[in-house]
Amino acid sequence: MLHCRNLDFLAGVIATGPHLRLAFTPPPVKVILGRVMNALWPSFTQPSGLEVAALSCDPAVVRAYVDDPLVHDRVSGRLYFGLTDAGQWALEHAAEFPLPLLLMHSSADRICSAEASQEFAAQVPGDCTLKIWEGLYHEMHNEPEKEEVIAFLVDWLEAHTSA
Repeated sequence: MLHCRNLDFLAGVIATGPHLRLAFTPPPVKVILGRVMNALWPSFTQPSGLEVAALSCDPAVVRAYVDDPLVHDRVSGRLYFGLTDAGQWALEHAAEFPLPLLLMHSSADRICSAEASQEFAAQVPGDCTLKIWEGLYHEMHNEPEKEEVIAFLVDWLEAHTSA
């Protein structure tokens, strides 16, 4: 799955809220436009339609996201189809995942599919820890419960990196 010959330098992988599959169905007209424009003009972008309120239950985090001058609401067809295709490929090849994995997802994630993370974890043949954070939104590390999330992550790291 990972395209490296030697993965000995990695103790494991941590993935939080991965984009294996979206948690919603994008409007078909946007997908069709994205496909056409990806073929004709790959840098063409359109509004992503990201529900920014779905990032975090914390209004201050959402406000900071909206106010960040480096954030935009655009997505290209190339990015959309690249992410979609890569997520599908990862799900199809999850049984080949060679490293210890901490896979965390939020049950109330309206952006990326928690079910897809569960599907992935169910296929990993080795050491896979799946943690579903009940009621949290997409950016679990930016939720009011972030200290608990980070503590869980640190505990996993310590268990997988101790000599």
